[in-house]
Amino acid sequence: MIHPPHGTHYGTQFRVGWEWEVMLTPRYNVQRASTLTGFAHKLTDVHNKWVTSHAPYHTVMVNRVGHIGIPNPYQHWSVEADGSLRHQPSQSKYGVEIHVHVSLPNNFDLDALVHLSEAILHFEPAFEALLPEERGGHIFYARSNWLNNPSFYTHGTSRKDAINMVGRCKSKQEVCSMMSPRCRYYGWNFSNCCSRNATIEFRRGQSARERGGALKWMEVAASFVWASCHAGKVEHITCFPPTKGGLEKFLQAAHLPQGEGLFQERQLQGFFKGKDDDARKEPGILSEAPNSLIARYLPPQTERQTHLMNEMVRQDQNYGKDS
Repeated sequence: MIHPPHGTHYGTQFRVGWEWEVMLTPRYNVQRASTLTGFAHKLTDVHNKWVTSHAPYHTVMVNRVGHIGIPNPYQHWSVEADGSLRHQPSQSKYGVEIHVHVSLPNNFDLDALVHLSEAILHFEPAFEALLPEERGGHIFYARSNWLNNPSFYTHGTSRKDAINMVGRCKSKQEVCSMMSPRCRYYGWNFSNCCSRNATIEFRRGQSARERGGALKWMEVAASFVWASCHAGKVEHITCFPPTKGGLEKFLQAAHLPQGEGLFQERQLQGFFKGKDDDARKEPGILSEAPNSLIARYLPPQTERQTHLMNEMVRQDQNYGKDS
């Protein structure tokens, strides 16, 4: 929890949490499960049988997902120590990723969501240049909130026009539906922003194997959300070029509160290190995704829409060059 200076528009507390995606593989073959609940049952059964016979000093896992009334439903267990399961870094290009959730003390009001959305759309070329290829906007699970978003690509909406569309939204639900329609699989996920404990989720953090690597992505997400929500007006965002240097200056101009916790400059320096100030990159068209998810979350992409998206990318190369 971060404590910004008193008197700021969004209060004095700022909450940040993170998720760590891991791949767990059993040491020996286990019968496949057809549902997530079935998988959880099998996973916990394998673990508990091994613990009972080899490491009784470890706590067993609860194998009834969502069951109400059982004592201590969230039992602790150790992947590294008990040996029944192995944490194996993914062999796929998606890696083991970090997701960061950020919330404001009184939830996001309409102005905060609008300015955050405007900043996400405007600075996307800078993030594309700074993020690793496996977390680019062409990846289904963290795809571009602009190019691979049916709110915009259906009509070939330019980045500038997309920002204007967000600015005309009259409700938080309208913003969320425009920025993350149908599902959560966007680089910035807005699907939880209208709930009681509203959070914005940053889904584009690179894999991390130690605390420092995770903290960098928490810093990037929290700093960007804070700066964007306090921008005041869209002109205070778009006056910075959508480049590595422009994004860095945008965060510096926000005068992020310093102190214990987040908003540590050294973490941001690690994010920006090694790139030229004018570095930028347009997102790519969605490259691949599980067919079942495409059918569920994305409308069929026609040849005309593919042409529109290619034209969006071509025109986007000149976006923001007069900033």
